[in-house]
Amino acid sequence: MALGHDKQGRPIHLQRAGVASGKRMAEACAYFGREWQQAFMSRNIFFQELQAARMEDATQRFGHLVTQQVVIMDMAGMSFRPDQRALTIFRDFAGMMSRNYPETLYKQFIINAPRVFSAIWRIVRVWLDPNTREKVHVLGSTFAPTLLQHIDAHQLPVEYGGTSPYKFPVVKSIGEGEALWKAVVQEFNAPELLSETGWMAAPTPLG
Repeated sequence: MALGHDKQGRPIHLQRAGVASGKRMAEACAYFGREWQQAFMSRNIFFQELQAARMEDATQRFGHLVTQQVVIMDMAGMSFRPDQRALTIFRDFAGMMSRNYPETLYKQFIINAPRVFSAIWRIVRVWLDPNTREKVHVLGSTFAPTLLQHIDAHQLPVEYGGTSPYKFPVVKSIGEGEALWKAVVQEFNAPELLSETGWMAAPTPLG
């Protein structure tokens, strides 16, 4: 999900990864069948292309080169036993990022990380190259002060310690999620996506 920008104009990508475990993951795999892995990967690739477009837009809008993004990965809702398929997706995503989008990550904040995530992190961190590992910061539930060091409050929703009134859509089923996904794709292909009145949060004023 695309949010606003950090204090230097880098676009923010929010991943609500915690809900992609347990029952929701099982539902998604049943919905997509044998193509579940490709379905998840195609969505990740789409959002990376969206972030690349937002970097180009930020470069023009702020008057300086923007080539990186900030990623916030929210682990809220993560089950005690994360689904092995979710770990597979993370591994494939990490590999895809290293191959196709090197050096586009400025910082990644993993927030609302439960205690069990420490053990999981020891597994998944080996899938990241050393340079990327240095950019990843694992935080608990008191993440807001750290985020606000890099992101102005009006660029973050209230639930993430900011002041933006933005409300996340409530998706009750995989079918609803697919409808929302198709709407986002259509909007991305529309010329007005990157306009000042588009669906993305207003840019951070610089200078």
